[in-house]
Amino acid sequence: MGRMDDFPNLATVVVVSQYAYVSRHWVKPDPKSARAGAFEIFVDGRSIGYVPALETLTQRIGPGKHTIRARLRWYRSAKLGFELAEGESATFVVTIPKTALTALKLLILPLRSIMLADTEVRNEGLTP
Repeated sequence: MGRMDDFPNLATVVVVSQYAYVSRHWVKPDPKSARAGAFEIFVDGRSIGYVPALETLTQRIGPGKHTIRARLRWYRSAKLGFELAEGESATFVVTIPKTALTALKLLILPLRSIMLADTEVRNEGLTP
């Protein structure tokens, strides 16, 4: 089976973590662990990988309608819908805002405490 880059008709999802998480552990945790502040990203209900704190995850997916959600431990974001054509790219930002309201949401509504927002959809195809 070929690499994902061998299929030019795919679209791209980019997830940027703006979560400035600082681990309080003596040993540096695995970057994919929740102890390192890594969000697990789900597209269409399937995990596409982890985005560590202040880093970026890029994944190729098929064109069409999709849903995306982020999870960190038992905290989740709302599910967002988006649509991509061949060669297009969608960029999302994920974080847990550090506000008093967020602290309350973490306690009362853990399933909606992560902020996941789309920032842009752009065509990366070749121009004629």
